Amino acid sequence: MKTLTWHMKIPFLKNTYVLRSLFLAYLATIGLVSIILIIVFISSGDADQLSSLILPMAGIYLFLFVLGFISAWIVMGNKYQLLYTLDQEGVLIEGTKDKGRNIKQLAIGAGVLTLNPGLVGAGLLVRENVIFIPWEDISNIEVESEYNRVVIHCSSWMKVALHYPVAIKDKLIKQLNTKVK
Repeated sequence: MKTLTWHMKIPFLKNTYVLRSLFLAYLATIGLVSIILIIVFISSGDADQLSSLILPMAGIYLFLFVLGFISAWIVMGNKYQLLYTLDQEGVLIEGTKDKGRNIKQLAIGAGVLTLNPGLVGAGLLVRENVIFIPWEDISNIEVESEYNRVVIHCSSWMKVALHYPVAIKDKLIKQLNTKVK
């Protein structure tokens, strides 16, 4: 198999996979906070006052969503450049600008400033800006020609988009179909 390599600049606001991940992380966070608040109010016997919290908490949740979205946009940049490589071992996706390092530093710094050990830990867990997928982990591919991307399905939880220039579409799809069963 011949190695296929290309660069792409991906606009932040048009990358549905990144936006979906941000939104799901946000939903999980506000869901957990809401459950904790409900448990605290019920256990203290103030369940009747929960209705008065709905509007203020909705405002806080909206503010945090906008703040998180803008922060992610600033950290990741309006466009980020990726280097894609398909070779004998699998698919390699590398960020050509080290955004992972920036995100790691931002999370650690924010965790220290807010005295939040969970955020510091999350920052320490940020991986380098590299994704490698061996061929045997890929279960299916889905071509989305209107967006110039191929979605690689590894599991029900892991989907990775390969954005491609139109000039290499046929070569890319041929190599993927050759390697993916």
